[in-house]
Amino acid sequence: MIPGLLLASWISPSCIPEPETGDARTLFEHFTLDPVRGQMTIGDIDNDGINDIIKKGDPGHEPLVWFKWSRNDAPRKYILSRDLPLRCDRVDLCDMDLDGDLDLVAGRSVGMGVDEEYFIGWIENPLPQIFPGTPDSWQYHTVAKHEGYIKDIKAVDFDRNGKPDIVTRAHERTVIHFQESPMNWPERVVLQHESHEGMDVADLDSDGDPDIILNGFWFETPGEVTGETYTKHIIDSLWFTPVDSSWRDNNTCVRVADIIGGNGFPEILISHSELPGYPISMYTVSSIDDLRKDAWTEIRIAEQYDFCQTLDAGDVDHDGDLDILAAKFKREPDQVAWANSPPYPVSVFANLSPDGMKWKETVLNDSGIYAGILGDIGSDGDLDIAGSRSYFEGPLNIWENKLSDYGNSRKRISRGRFSRHRRTGE
Repeated sequence: MIPGLLLASWISPSCIPEPETGDARTLFEHFTLDPVRGQMTIGDIDNDGINDIIKKGDPGHEPLVWFKWSRNDAPRKYILSRDLPLRCDRVDLCDMDLDGDLDLVAGRSVGMGVDEEYFIGWIENPLPQIFPGTPDSWQYHTVAKHEGYIKDIKAVDFDRNGKPDIVTRAHERTVIHFQESPMNWPERVVLQHESHEGMDVADLDSDGDPDIILNGFWFETPGEVTGETYTKHIIDSLWFTPVDSSWRDNNTCVRVADIIGGNGFPEILISHSELPGYPISMYTVSSIDDLRKDAWTEIRIAEQYDFCQTLDAGDVDHDGDLDILAAKFKREPDQVAWANSPPYPVSVFANLSPDGMKWKETVLNDSGIYAGILGDIGSDGDLDIAGSRSYFEGPLNIWENKLSDYGNSRKRISRGRFSRHRRTGE
């Protein structure tokens, strides 16, 4: 038997009735994976063909954990380290050393308070020499010192040399670290911009290289990535215009996905992650001229969705188009100035039209998620939901999609309507 803690809280769905058309709640079965909170990502850690979860927790208390999935058994929990000082809001998986397995990209820190220093790096998967569940077998490799706390992080090949680079976002700067070899990162590009959080990476202008999308603006990657200017373009000033005169201004969650098929350009999703009163917005263009002129059309998926730190897109209901996951999170109640009130919805917005104009929201529950994600956990062919209840408390919750239990043969979710859209940049 492989060593590791067998998680008794896992529930294996069996004899589950076909979900009723129109109710996305019956698509999912909820269970608690672990009582300890953390940020996570989904991927095949041990190269067995089955997607797992790897979680960054708190320094000094299960800071790096692997939840291994298998076909016929409950997930197993492996505490990979108890002393890695990992510090960042997001993590990413990528084969950084091109040895055939997934490594973890994450930030770490040294010191505390005003003396705390931040670093960016990657944690090497010990495969194939060592089973990845072996304690203290994952080695942290520092790429560079990082100015400021790391809010967002992605591993992407910017210079198209076949080696993944790392892009990080702090409050008022985004940095691209260029890889020459896994242990040598000699060059970087620093982009100064408005605060505060939210980042994704995608080829917006279809020129073959990744661009950087932030809270209401994006940077166009030049042909010479270390010697030319990264041109800044505006999407919508709503997301970088301060209204609160505090750190809560300009906090967003940003995702890029090809939601409206056939227009030749991906869509940009943006929500506000630290204030009430903001929408979930989708921005779309239909021509390169509109893209160059910053003439985006906004479609509001929800007129108001407060404290939305979870935003993701994927084909949840297997009807051929992308749906949207969103969730509100709970703030610490003893921080009275920043506390928010229940409910804390976890929502799936079903995409009901090819043009992205019709959506139907289903609230799965009201316990909230912080930095939740969609992914095919267990590799059974459908998208599940994973996330901690909040940044300060667990548990780590899973909503398991049950479509694979019906052979993916179900009716589409019933249609609804969407009411408002507007155009920006005119």
